[in-house]
Formats: sequence, structure tokens, C-alpha cells
Amino acid sequence: MAFVASSGFLGSKRGVNVKRSTCSLRMTLTRVDTNVTVNDSGNVKSIPADSDVDLRRNLLENGVDVYTLGQKLMNCGGNGACGLCRVKVTAGLENMNERTPKEDFLLNKMGADSNIRLACRTMIDGPVSIETKPKI
Repeated sequence: MAFVASSGFLGSKRGVNVKRSTCSLRMTLTRVDTNVTVNDSGNVKSIPADSDVDLRRNLLENGVDVYTLGQKLMNCGGNGACGLCRVKVTAGLENMNERTPKEDFLLNKMGADSNIRLACRTMIDGPVSIETKPKI
């Protein structure tokens, strides 16, 4: 199905064809660089991870529950504004990027240790082990 849109700018009647996408909103990871070992409320598993995608997206794409029930309704969607996608790094901190200033501000405000990260602001380039939903 195609749609035609026209611009009224300075009397222009030019048409633009826009094709309707039939692709799914769910994105899939395209490459696997490393693994993440996840302790999700006592359930330990290893998942594949893409280093070009933040940790939050890697976790969600692999069915790991990052949020508690209430947090699922209140999170910022990975924009680094809410601080709810916290993970505790148990191994492999050296395989992660440094905390961003925004991340550092939010986590320091909460009184979090240096091994607590926001999954939405964390990029990985090697194997890591994490614990989801840590208590602060």
C-alpha cells in the first residue's frame, strides 16, 4: 500500500510516495560478540550479546526481566533518566564503558556502589556477569 503526501510550501503540489512498512516493531540482534552471565532473581543463565547495542537492549532482546513489576510501568524506555534499569556487575567491569556523567549523577544520588550500572547507558566489549534488580 502506498500513500501520497503533498507539501503546500510555496504552492508546491509535489507528491511523495511513502510505502507502508510491514516490518515488526521487535528488533533482533544482528551479531554476537560476547556473552553476558545473568543472575536474574536466582536464575543464572548466559545470553549472547552484541557490543554495538546497550546492555538493557541486549537483556530485553534475550528475555531477561530488567525491571520489577512497578518499574515496568514507570521506566523511561532506556533514555537514562529514571535510573530503574540498574544492574550489579559481579565480573567484567573492565569490559564496560565508563559511567556517563548523567549515569554517575543518578547513581551517586541514590548512593549506589561503583559496581552498580544503568543497563541503558552500559556498552560492553567482552564477557561480563551481572545481577538484575539489585537492592541499593
